[in-house]
Amino acid sequence: MSYSLPYIVFILVLLLLALLQTAVPFTEKSQRCLSILSIVLFILFIGGRGFIGWDWTNYYRDFINAVPLKDFTSHKWTFNEPGWNIYISFFFTITDLVGLHGQAAYNFLVFFSTLIDALLLYAFLKHSVTHKYFVFALAVFFVFYGFTLETDLMRNVKGLLIFLYSLRYIESREWLKHYLLFALALTFHWSIIVLAPCYFFIHRRMPLLVVLALFVVGNIIYLFGLPSVSLIIRQVAHFMPEEMQERVLNYVDNAIFSRVYGFTLGYIERTIAFLLVLFVQHRMISDDKRLLIYINAMTIFVLICLYGYEFDIFITRFGALFSFGCWVMYPMLLKYLDRVTAPVFAILISTVIVIKMYNLSNNILYDYENFLVQKTHTYEQRKYVFDLYQDELKRKR
Repeated sequence: MSYSLPYIVFILVLLLLALLQTAVPFTEKSQRCLSILSIVLFILFIGGRGFIGWDWTNYYRDFINAVPLKDFTSHKWTFNEPGWNIYISFFFTITDLVGLHGQAAYNFLVFFSTLIDALLLYAFLKHSVTHKYFVFALAVFFVFYGFTLETDLMRNVKGLLIFLYSLRYIESREWLKHYLLFALALTFHWSIIVLAPCYFFIHRRMPLLVVLALFVVGNIIYLFGLPSVSLIIRQVAHFMPEEMQERVLNYVDNAIFSRVYGFTLGYIERTIAFLLVLFVQHRMISDDKRLLIYINAMTIFVLICLYGYEFDIFITRFGALFSFGCWVMYPMLLKYLDRVTAPVFAILISTVIVIKMYNLSNNILYDYENFLVQKTHTYEQRKYVFDLYQDELKRKR
């Protein structure tokens, strides 16, 4: 519990602010102030984090070994995505100019990188949900992949948030603006390519019978442990370049990356929420046609979790790309459910949020430190702990 305590306190503060925002009849200005306050807390909490999570070792090494923009083309970069490499080189140039090096320079990167993420996230949530449900949406984001994206998938989150900003151009059917932003997002992480077709279908209403049929079949596959995605991946892998084929098959065969989920709290929560969305979707779309995008995204996310249950990494990398449907739909359910069901759903999701936050952070790799208010452990000290515990913790994931 000690490792999770700072994270649980933070999420409880967000839920308290969300309760105030949804239950008290504040003015629009006051609602907006609560939204901004929640974003500021997010920036301070995540932006000031020390070395926590799983992938910070790679990002730290990549940044420390970077070069200024003037030497960009001559450097051999760790990652292949040009947008991310330019981004890293830009921040390296700034830290070099102001005399920051090593851990201090990396802290600078983390803080301002989080600030940029927060601004993009604020723009997305403000556009997608009213201020009355903003803080609750932020809490849902944080626990439903947001925490993992911010701490372990720093490239992915940039690409995803840029893509989410471009959704407004799907709504207005401005394909050029959408795909220019999509191209930018793709330079931060290759997985964004999965979202390329969204412009053509995600704003359209899916036939309810088709959705229900896919949902029922997916539940049968999930609950009875039938192979599905693994068969397809193995066949497709044979047509990939040798290096990529080896990497993909390693994910399929490696028990660390192919954890089976089973009948879990997440399964129950997703199923209840999805069925509720199907129940009220007609009213949602009648009020605001833009919500159809998020209903479809949530549908895809739920289906990925059902059909791709065999692979933890498949759900984390690809399911996360469509999890934004949940970030919007969960708060919107509070608006469209009746006066009895809405509070019950809010209590259920809030409970799930706290439990998931505990499960996500309850190990020594998430021993929280904040360099804005305290002296943190050095890279060498945290790396020693990481090396000591990572294999044991991977087996427990």
